Amino acid sequence: MKTAAKYSFVIILIILLQMFVRTPKDIDPELLPYVESFEKWTGTEVLGRYYSIKFSSQFPGVAATAIGMNNDDAVIIRVDPVVWSKLSKGQRSWLMYHELAHDLHNSQHDTSFLMSRSIPFYINQNILDATKAQYLITLRNGTNKI
Repeated sequence: MKTAAKYSFVIILIILLQMFVRTPKDIDPELLPYVESFEKWTGTEVLGRYYSIKFSSQFPGVAATAIGMNNDDAVIIRVDPVVWSKLSKGQRSWLMYHELAHDLHNSQHDTSFLMSRSIPFYINQNILDATKAQYLITLRNGTNKI
């Protein structure tokens, strides 16, 4: 009887740990749709790793930082709330996709249009779609890390 109870306890513990790992507890709700969108079009999952994607003040002139870049076990991104409040929806998508590309794929600057060092002044859906398509090609070819 004690053995069955031990096995039951271990199974429940494993299930609870899996639930914790898969729950996006440390992603700001305002940033979550951008993360989900990035996951969908790149086929990359954020969940299952340590992740923390939140608003936090940055150095002047810095919109966001991918702190977890080059650490495949962690996704840590900080977005400046003041800069964020001044961006259009397209620019917000661009910024989040850029930082997620750094953190999840270890993408370097200037390896694609998405990885440019500055956020474009004007972004519409056509520009964003073309940018995403080009980025996927760099991922497929492995040229995102050059």
